Amino acid sequence: MSQSIPLFDALAHPTPNGDWLGARAAGRNTFARYLREMTDANCRWALCVGLGGIGGYDESKYAELVRSTSPRMYPIAYFDFAQDLRQSALDRHFGRLRDTGFRGIKIHPRLAQIQFDHPSLPSVIQRAMHADLSVLLCTNLYGAGPHAYRNNPGALAKLLGALDDPKVIMVHGGATRLLDTMEIARPYPRVLLDLSETLCKYEGSSLDLDIQFMFHQFDRRICVGSDSPEYSPLDLRRRFDEFAHTVAVDKASNIAYKNLLTFLGEPADAV
Repeated sequence: MSQSIPLFDALAHPTPNGDWLGARAAGRNTFARYLREMTDANCRWALCVGLGGIGGYDESKYAELVRSTSPRMYPIAYFDFAQDLRQSALDRHFGRLRDTGFRGIKIHPRLAQIQFDHPSLPSVIQRAMHADLSVLLCTNLYGAGPHAYRNNPGALAKLLGALDDPKVIMVHGGATRLLDTMEIARPYPRVLLDLSETLCKYEGSSLDLDIQFMFHQFDRRICVGSDSPEYSPLDLRRRFDEFAHTVAVDKASNIAYKNLLTFLGEPADAV
């Protein structure tokens, strides 16, 4: 039954030139290939997320490339913390992104080399929300560098607490800190927990029990993704089906696509 439920891929990274991190997927990480993989997996929608300096990403062209590939692909812009972070500049920048066709921004602390306690981060998120842009915040807490320890559950909780009615997708759901991140998200009804990468990367670990628990108990607050090309839509489909067959169809549908459609302000019955 779960195989007939369409999926909304919460995180995919097709690139203009098909490249990806390092030599992986060199030239093969294309929009055309990803669209074929979506179709094979009955993945009907996707957030396509550009990353600065990777795969020929060009903010001025990425949104049009995404939407010309499929109207069910939603373009998400990479946010560069090297730009002007004053409120007036943020408002102009986010207005341009919205007018260009972007539906949100991706904040990637490890790639941007910032931490959750960055003094401008609350303002960046708040101004993006004000511009009606969805905010994707990477919550994979671990990385290299002397300040990586500052990205921790406590700092994440403090960040959300500094926001006015936060509306954020917590990308990767905290990874190995999944349950911690679920509890951090719980008080904020507009915060959505994304299980991209985590769902596939930690297969067979104790996180499987946590994911199963969330499918049963937190179904209105989670979504799933592939983190393509790290994992494919077919990988996502297989892992989703493993958990979905243990819950009622309405809960599985929430997780598969309805929560994300609602988050974006799209009709949740747009199947």
